[in-house]
Amino acid sequence: MEYDYPGNVRELLNLLERATVLGEEDFTALVNEHKEMNAGLTDNAASELASAPEEMEAAMRLHVRRIFDKYGQNLSKTAEALKVARNTVRRYL
Repeated sequence: MEYDYPGNVRELLNLLERATVLGEEDFTALVNEHKEMNAGLTDNAASELASAPEEMEAAMRLHVRRIFDKYGQNLSKTAEALKVARNTVRRYL
């Protein structure tokens, strides 16, 4: 039987154990029930993961800008404080 299971191995083992303990005979129905219960969670996690790089980029830009302002908008002092090259500071400003 070929079946696309969206979860991880631990979830699959838990479903198998549940099917055994509860005497579930229709394992495919049990898996479908599990997929329906977790569908919203999976979609939400995927969208959060997709937006993570943009959020990280924005946070880095904000941090560099704050340090830049703290050092009187001096590029060299900002780069030294952040321990990065001046070009890196320039890229985030």
